[in-house]
Amino acid sequence: MSHARTKIAFPAAMKPMKLSEIKDKDEKRFRVEDAARVLKRQGEVEREIADIKADPELFAAAKGLLSEEIKDTEKALKT
Repeated sequence: MSHARTKIAFPAAMKPMKLSEIKDKDEKRFRVEDAARVLKRQGEVEREIADIKADPELFAAAKGLLSEEIKDTEKALKT
């Protein structure tokens, strides 16, 4: 199903709500806590990426592996 069809079928689920639009206090608290977890994880991922890039051999090997996976996926999608 294409993204456009999904958006038509489930418009409320696809539309990101602003915090000011949420009326339920528990839902607001959940959204704030979830956003905080996402931002915390983003910081962790950025530090991990910096560590990987600091080792050129590891970075090149990881990029090579990802390139192979992308090629395999593209080949599988064509069949």
